[in-house]
Amino acid sequence: MTTITKIEAKKQKTDCKLRVAAYCRVSTSTDEQLESLDAQRKHYDQLIRRNREWTYVGIYYDEGITGTKKDKRPELLRLLEDCREGKIDLVLTKSISRFSRNTTDCLEMVRALSSYGVGIFFERENINTLTMEDEFILTVLGSLAENESISISENEKWSIQKRFEKGTFRQGMAPYGYRQEGTTLVINDDEAKVVRFIFDEAYRGIGAHKIAKELNEKGIPSMLRDRWHSGTIKQMLQNERYVGDALYQKTYADENFVRHANHGERGMYLHQGHHEAIVPREEFDRVQELIAQHRSERGIGIDTDKYQNRYVFSGKLICGECGGHLKRKIIQGRVEGPLIAWVCQTHIQDKTKCSFISIEDASIRAAFTTVTNKLIFSQNELLVPFVQGIQGINQSDVGDEIAKINKKLEENTEKSQKMAILASEQLLDPLVFRKAQAELSAERADLNSRKAVLGVQLQQNYHGISESGKLLKKIRGMRITEDFDEEFFTEFIKAVHVYSRTELGFEFTCGLVFREEVNR
Repeated sequence: MTTITKIEAKKQKTDCKLRVAAYCRVSTSTDEQLESLDAQRKHYDQLIRRNREWTYVGIYYDEGITGTKKDKRPELLRLLEDCREGKIDLVLTKSISRFSRNTTDCLEMVRALSSYGVGIFFERENINTLTMEDEFILTVLGSLAENESISISENEKWSIQKRFEKGTFRQGMAPYGYRQEGTTLVINDDEAKVVRFIFDEAYRGIGAHKIAKELNEKGIPSMLRDRWHSGTIKQMLQNERYVGDALYQKTYADENFVRHANHGERGMYLHQGHHEAIVPREEFDRVQELIAQHRSERGIGIDTDKYQNRYVFSGKLICGECGGHLKRKIIQGRVEGPLIAWVCQTHIQDKTKCSFISIEDASIRAAFTTVTNKLIFSQNELLVPFVQGIQGINQSDVGDEIAKINKKLEENTEKSQKMAILASEQLLDPLVFRKAQAELSAERADLNSRKAVLGVQLQQNYHGISESGKLLKKIRGMRITEDFDEEFFTEFIKAVHVYSRTELGFEFTCGLVFREEVNR
């Protein structure tokens, strides 16, 4: 006879106290804001300690920091890490806008904490995120918080612009050679001597690299009490502050709060005679002429972030060890005569970060010539099958998927419009309407994201087919050669991966990568 024994469910502990923390933030470090922060801290300290069901964990607070980016708030990041490690059960905060003014960040953090079993209680909105149906409310309120942040940002921009126009704007850090006294820039005599030395050397035609090297050899520390670098010297030589002027709005933040260099997208404001000059204007202007002349001679454009393509290999040689670019260098003092080589920039700056030193220019040319001849000789065995294979990719599958997504987007929009009509005629409960609209909005975002990915895939497939066809056509018209074909290299090589001094990888624009040994 069989017997059945009931195994009772384990009783959950109900006497465990919740481990509670609070998060506070103010966006500026003014006395009023700091008083507000102190009041928030005291409020949460008392609130948590008074509740017998709670265990006090601590107060996390950021001061003088905007709420638009979570990665800019160290205390918030520490709070998230402590939650991940299981040290906290519940987080208290004043409002969604105090927690985050960025909708994406807000929802990401809420979902992450929920996955850890941690709740957030927003006092102003009376929302507990452990109640999952509240997430659609968070979407709406988070969006409102972001709009509020954008509005505040626009107000701040207007205020700053007015200070630009009046010449009363105060920048945060004084440049090297000056110190800030109130709203005035005052010359730092010791640093000013270094500034004058830099400009005098540049006036004589000495390059930034040599100036930096000389300062380092003399043991003169930079502004950050570190070594001098050519980039720092170049920035100083073009800084209008050293002639007593102040140029405002060199950078700007876009609608997503990302900062960019201002290349004419926004207006600038030049305040001449803003403070005492270190360098005479005539000398400063002459240095600017020399810089412009140097750029012109080397074929370098102004205000460009791209690696300059002065030589056939410029910007295309990538170090296989560190991923940095290789820079052309002429090595003098050899019995055989000068040698052109390509050296790893990372190795030049810090030998501990990359051990790869250099590779000869002639070795790269010889290796590519070998690859070219192999393609010409074995085009039917190598290229033709590749081109046929890539052309066989079924582009219609991707196109069909995009069409399906477009249809779903149309249905989503139609459903949203119908619900809006019902809500306007009071035939649909407002709470149900908002929840449904939030769900439809999330679905639209997901569909558009998938559509964008497929679009990129489709574009890449077309590009690969086009480039492989062009390569095959080009190769069919070429003959075996002993010479490096610069035109062919420029047109069809996307990058050269320098794996070592004895092996290179030539990456073609169609996606093919040919590895080739280097004969030394």
